[in-house]
Amino acid sequence: MAQTQEFLSLTDLERKIETDDQDKNGEEQEANQQQHKIVSLLQELLAKQNLLTQDMATQQITINNLSQAVEAL
Repeated sequence: MAQTQEFLSLTDLERKIETDDQDKNGEEQEANQQQHKIVSLLQELLAKQNLLTQDMATQQITINNLSQAVEAL
Protein backbone atom coordinates (compact mmCIF):
# COMPACT_ATOMS: atom_id res chain seq x y z
CA MET A 1 0.00 0.00 0.00
CA ALA A 2 2.83 2.37 0.82
CA GLN A 3 4.34 1.69 -2.58
CA THR A 4 1.11 2.68 -4.31
CA GLN A 5 1.05 5.96 -2.43
CA GLU A 6 4.70 6.50 -3.37
CA PHE A 7 3.89 5.95 -7.04
CA LEU A 8 0.94 8.31 -6.79
CA SER A 9 3.19 10.88 -5.18
CA LEU A 10 5.74 10.49 -7.96
CA THR A 11 2.99 10.84 -10.56
CA ASP A 12 1.66 13.93 -8.82
CA LEU A 13 5.18 15.32 -8.64
CA GLU A 14 5.74 14.63 -12.34
CA ARG A 15 2.46 16.39 -13.17
CA LYS A 16 3.46 19.34 -11.02
CA ILE A 17 6.85 19.53 -12.75
CA GLU A 18 5.16 19.37 -16.17
CA THR A 19 2.70 22.08 -15.14
CA ASP A 20 5.52 24.24 -13.79
CA ASP A 21 7.47 23.74 -17.02
CA GLN A 22 4.42 24.70 -19.08
CA ASP A 23 3.92 27.79 -16.92
CA LYS A 24 7.56 28.78 -17.39
CA ASN A 25 7.31 28.21 -21.14
CA GLY A 26 4.18 30.35 -21.26
CA GLU A 27 5.87 33.10 -19.27
CA GLU A 28 8.92 32.97 -21.54
CA GLN A 29 6.69 33.15 -24.62
CA GLU A 30 4.84 36.13 -23.19
CA ALA A 31 8.13 37.86 -22.32
CA ASN A 32 9.42 37.23 -25.84
CA GLN A 33 6.21 38.62 -27.35
CA GLN A 34 6.47 41.72 -25.17
CA GLN A 35 10.10 42.20 -26.18
CA HIS A 36 9.15 41.86 -29.85
CA LYS A 37 6.35 44.38 -29.41
CA ILE A 38 8.70 46.83 -27.67
CA VAL A 39 11.31 46.49 -30.41
CA SER A 40 8.63 47.05 -33.07
CA LEU A 41 7.38 50.16 -31.26
CA LEU A 42 10.92 51.50 -30.92
CA GLN A 43 11.52 50.98 -34.63
CA GLU A 44 8.28 52.78 -35.41
CA LEU A 45 9.23 55.67 -33.13
CA LEU A 46 12.66 55.97 -34.75
CA ALA A 47 11.07 56.05 -38.20
CA LYS A 48 8.66 58.78 -37.08
CA GLN A 49 11.52 60.72 -35.51
CA ASN A 50 13.40 60.58 -38.81
CA LEU A 51 10.34 61.85 -40.68
CA LEU A 52 9.90 64.69 -38.21
CA THR A 53 13.57 65.63 -38.55
CA GLN A 54 13.17 65.72 -42.33
CA ASP A 55 10.00 67.82 -42.02
CA MET A 56 11.78 70.28 -39.73
CA ALA A 57 14.66 70.59 -42.19
CA THR A 58 12.20 71.25 -45.03
CA GLN A 59 10.37 73.85 -42.96
CA GLN A 60 13.63 75.57 -42.09
CA ILE A 61 14.52 75.79 -45.78
CA THR A 62 11.08 77.26 -46.50
CA ILE A 63 11.51 79.81 -43.70
CA ASN A 64 14.93 80.78 -45.02
CA ASN A 65 13.59 81.17 -48.56
CA LEU A 66 10.67 83.30 -47.35
CA SER A 67 13.00 85.44 -45.26
CA GLN A 68 15.19 86.05 -48.28
CA ALA A 69 12.14 86.94 -50.37
CA VAL A 70 10.94 89.42 -47.74
CA GLU A 71 14.39 91.00 -47.54
CA ALA A 72 14.47 91.35 -51.31
CA LEU A 73 11.20 93.26 -51.22
